[in-house]
Amino acid sequence: MRLMVVANIARAFGSLNGLDDATARAFVRDARVGLRGTVIRWGASAICWLLVAITGIVIAAIFHESYTGQVIPEPESDRQWTNLVLVGALIALFATVCALFARDVVLAIQIRRGVRRRGNCARCGYGLKDAVIDPGGVARCAECGTLRRSRAGEVRTDDGGRPVLTVVGPARDDQTIARRRLRKWRVVGAVAGTPLLVLLIAGVWFERRLAADVAMARSERRSYAAWRELTASAQPVPVTFARGENQWPKVFMPIAHVRRVTTQVGNAAEAVGSMKPLPDFTQVYADDPSKPSTTQPTGNQAQDALIAQAERDMALEVIRRLRADGTLDRMAEWPTLTIVMRPLIGELEEELAVDLLLPELGLMRNTARMNAARMELALGSGDRPEYLASLEQMLLLGEFAMRQQTLIDRLVGTAIQALALTRVREHAARYPDVEWLDEVAACLDRQRTPVGISHALQGERVFGLDALQWVYSSRRNYARMLSGNAANLGIGLSPSNARAFLTRRYADMRDELVGMYDEMVLMGQTRRAQRTAVANLQILNGVTPTQNPIAVIMMPAVGKALSSDDQMRSMRRGTRVMLAIERFRAMNGAYPSTLKQAAANADGSTLDLIDPYTDKPFGYMKLSAAASNGWRSYLLYSLGEDGIDNGGTLDPKGLPGVITRAPNTDTAINPVGRAPTEPVPAGSQP
Repeated sequence: MRLMVVANIARAFGSLNGLDDATARAFVRDARVGLRGTVIRWGASAICWLLVAITGIVIAAIFHESYTGQVIPEPESDRQWTNLVLVGALIALFATVCALFARDVVLAIQIRRGVRRRGNCARCGYGLKDAVIDPGGVARCAECGTLRRSRAGEVRTDDGGRPVLTVVGPARDDQTIARRRLRKWRVVGAVAGTPLLVLLIAGVWFERRLAADVAMARSERRSYAAWRELTASAQPVPVTFARGENQWPKVFMPIAHVRRVTTQVGNAAEAVGSMKPLPDFTQVYADDPSKPSTTQPTGNQAQDALIAQAERDMALEVIRRLRADGTLDRMAEWPTLTIVMRPLIGELEEELAVDLLLPELGLMRNTARMNAARMELALGSGDRPEYLASLEQMLLLGEFAMRQQTLIDRLVGTAIQALALTRVREHAARYPDVEWLDEVAACLDRQRTPVGISHALQGERVFGLDALQWVYSSRRNYARMLSGNAANLGIGLSPSNARAFLTRRYADMRDELVGMYDEMVLMGQTRRAQRTAVANLQILNGVTPTQNPIAVIMMPAVGKALSSDDQMRSMRRGTRVMLAIERFRAMNGAYPSTLKQAAANADGSTLDLIDPYTDKPFGYMKLSAAASNGWRSYLLYSLGEDGIDNGGTLDPKGLPGVITRAPNTDTAINPVGRAPTEPVPAGSQP
C-alpha cells in the first residue's frame, strides 16, 4: 500500500473492489480522519515496532554469545563499533517496515468495518440497502451470497411490510470531514503539546537553577595556593605547608635517574633462551632466588635459574652504575632535607587536581626496592655504613611520600616503610654484633613521627571538592558529565548519577561532601581503640552512605587506609622491640625470659612495649627447639584485631607484621628466619 499513489490508495483494500472510485475513496477518508482510528493505528504501529526491535536485539545477542561468549557486546575498536551500529540500524529498519505493515493491516480492518457499518457487503462491497431480512435477522448479499446480520436501528419495513435493511453510505460532506479532522488535530495537539509545554517550563526553571549553581561553584573554586592555606589552617601539624625552600628536586632527580638507568640496563640485556629478563632488585633479597620475577617461569628449573640469575646480575649492574655516576651520593643528602613537597599547579581552571596523580610514586617504589637490595648486599659483605645509609634513605623516602597532600601518597609511603621494616626484621638475627643492632635501632629512633593520616585526608577533601566544583564550573563540564564523557573523573552516565546531578543542588552536594570528609578527618585524628565511638561505621567499612556521584568516585577506602596506617605504627614499634630482643641475646647469649628484660636501651632509657594497634603490651614467648619452626627461636606478637591474647596462636595464612582478621588468633612480628648466608666477598660489592 505504501508504494501506491495516494489517489489510488483505495484500490489497496479488497473490501472496496466492488465500489466506484469516489465511494471507495470516501470510505478510506472516513477511516483515516477518525480520531479513535488514528490512535489505534499509531498505537498498533508502536507496539509492533517495540516487539520486533526487542526480538531482533534478543536474537542478535544470542548469536553474539554463541560466537564470542559475551551476551552484551563491548566494542573496543572502530570496526566493532561500526558493526554494532550497522546491526542496530538493520533491526530498526526491519522494525519500522513491520510497524508500517501493522498500521496498514489495522487500517484495512477499520475500512472493512466501515464498509459493513455503511451497509455494504464486507466481502465484495455490493450495496445491501433494502435487502430483505429473514426471520433470523440476517440479510443475504445478492452479489456473492455473504450473510450480514442486522443490528438495532438498521431495520425498516418496506411498502410490502417486509423487514429490509436500511443503511447510509460514507460521509461525503466536506464540512463534516473538516470538523472531524479539526477535532482530531486539536486532540493530537493537546496531547503532544502539554508535555512539550511542561518540558519547556521545566527547562527554563532548570537552566536558571544551573546558572546559579555554576556561579556559586566558580566563585568557590580557588587557586591551589588558597586551597593549601585552607588545608594548612585545618591541620594540627601543617608540616607540608611550612615556609621555606622546597627541596623536592633533590628527591625527584635521583629517583627518576634510578628508573632511567634501570631501563637502560634492561634494554641492553640479552635474551636467555627465548626470554628477555629485566633488572629486578627483589631478586637480590628473594626467599627463592631460583625463580624469575620479570618473566613467566618456563617450567625448566635450569632455564628459570638462569633467568633469575640474569635478573639479579642486571640489578647489581644498575646499582654499580648509580654508585659510579654519583646518584647514591646525592641520595645520601636526604637526611638533611627539611621541606619536601611536590609542586602543584598555581591556578585550576579547566584542569582537575585529581589529574596530578602521580608518576613519582612508581619511581619511589622502584628506588625503595633498590635500597632493599643494597641492604641485603651490605649485610652480606659486612658494610655497616652502606647498610645504614640504605636503610635511612628508604625510611626517609617513605616519610617524604607520607608528608604529601594525598592519601595515595601516604599509602605508597607506608608501603615503602613497611618494606624497610620487613628487611630489618628479617636481618635482625643475622646482624654480626651489638654495634650493628644499636646503630640500626638508632636509625629507627631518628625517624620523625610521621604526620597523622588526617593530614592526607585533608588533602583528599581538596580533591573531592575540586572535582565537584569542576563539574559545576561550566555548562560544558556539566554536559560532559551527563553524557558520560567525564572520563577523567571516571563518571559514566548511569541512572543514579544522572538523577543525582539533575535533582540535587550544588550547595547540597558540597555540604554533604564536607560533612563526610569532616567525619573522615575526625577518624584519622582518633586512636584506633577509641575510633568506633566517633566513626561513621558505613564510611569506616568502605560504604559511601550517599548517592552523591563525586563521593562514590572520589571517596577513598577510609577503613582500609586507617587500618594500614594503624598496622604501620604497630610494625614500627614491634620492629624496635624485636631489635631490643636481639640485642639482649647478643649481649647475654640467650633470649630474655620476658620483654621487660629487653626493654633497657643502650642510652639507659626504657623502651616502650605498648602496641599502638591495641594499646596493650606486645605478647612474647620463648620457643623450645621442637616448636621453633625453623629459625624462629621466640615469638613476638601483636594481640591483633580483637585485642585478646590468644597465647601466640597464629593464623596459618597470616604474614608477619600484617594484622590478621582471623578469629582467636594473634599476629607474629618476627618472621620465620633462615640460615645465615655466606658473606659476600668484598670484591663483589657493586
